[in-house]
Amino acid sequence: MIDHPFASFGDARAYVLAADGAFEDATLPGWQLKGGARVADGNEPHFVGNAGDRRSLHLPVGASAISPSMCVDLHYPSFRLFARALGLSPGKLKVEVVYPDVRNADWSTVAQIGSRSDWFLSGDMPLTPDLGGSAAGPRRVALRFTATGLSGSWKVDDVCIDPRRLH
Repeated sequence: MIDHPFASFGDARAYVLAADGAFEDATLPGWQLKGGARVADGNEPHFVGNAGDRRSLHLPVGASAISPSMCVDLHYPSFRLFARALGLSPGKLKVEVVYPDVRNADWSTVAQIGSRSDWFLSGDMPLTPDLGGSAAGPRRVALRFTATGLSGSWKVDDVCIDPRRLH
């Protein structure tokens, strides 16, 4: 649990850090990295995860990163993250969710983030846990981040999930 990481942004909710969602471990165990995606130097400037954090996820154009599956339930409605566009004419950061245990599960796009050259905190992005089934109880979800467009790249940091506890 990260204790109210976005309080200085007017968001008083408590969050859970997604699996290796601070991107401090260069090996990113469980993550699937494609197209040159990697951990790189440079942390979001607010250090919401830890004051000693120094890294983030780097996504060159066309690259993608898929998180390990995480358990959520119907009480995990959304997530937020920091992002930053790099380059003169970057494309967009495509953010998707999937519930891998659902028959014929497909990726659901929850955001297409436009370019900003400074680090910024995303708005709430829906996890839509009902896509994993309407019954109460846990379900596995994974997140995919893809740098789209013809040029430029992206950095992503501190992916945090709102468990709707401790408001």
